Amino acid sequence: MSPGKKLSCFTRTEIETLFKSAKTKVTLPGLRILRAPATANQGRVLIVTPRKLGNAPERNLTRRRVRSIYRAEKLYLKPYDCVLLFNKKALSLSFEELTTILCNALS
Repeated sequence: MSPGKKLSCFTRTEIETLFKSAKTKVTLPGLRILRAPATANQGRVLIVTPRKLGNAPERNLTRRRVRSIYRAEKLYLKPYDCVLLFNKKALSLSFEELTTILCNALS
């Protein structure tokens, strides 16, 4: 099963349900990960990057990294939907650190 383009696509009602059922899994300076049971046939990720995080290229880089890790590590096969809440301190995380954090949070 491939993740397709629906890896990080949610409707408004799905987002509300996700936040109601999600539990905090990881809390780090700059990053908070919430995890809930998957509502679709594959796990999805909701990436929240507010403007305080940085300019548009920095926010987009963060989103691309997370989606890349999700696909490369096949985290979409896990039965979880995740919410990643970033803030300014998360920009200091390297790709490898982010990979380790995500893999540990979903194992």
